[in-house]
Amino acid sequence: CFGQPTKSMSDLIDEQHRGAKAAAILREPLVIEAFEELRKTYVNGWSGSDPSDTDFREQCFHLLKALEAFEQHFESVVQTGKMASQQMEALRK
Repeated sequence: CFGQPTKSMSDLIDEQHRGAKAAAILREPLVIEAFEELRKTYVNGWSGSDPSDTDFREQCFHLLKALEAFEQHFESVVQTGKMASQQMEALRK
């Protein structure tokens, strides 16, 4: 009664496919490299900055948090796809 509505098999298949695509993107060497390079740039920018340069340090912090949020969104889609696969398997039994 209070749970989430049951998803159709079509919805589960869509989530499974989205999860697979997101996982493939996260495994892509250029994407891995981009995340690593951007993370390094932002951390190095922050750590190498003058403590009194609060605007720049704040900018580095916010860029790092945005990068983390972007990556976490893809990871969330991957997890949703895995859960959809488990739900589909349970429905087949």
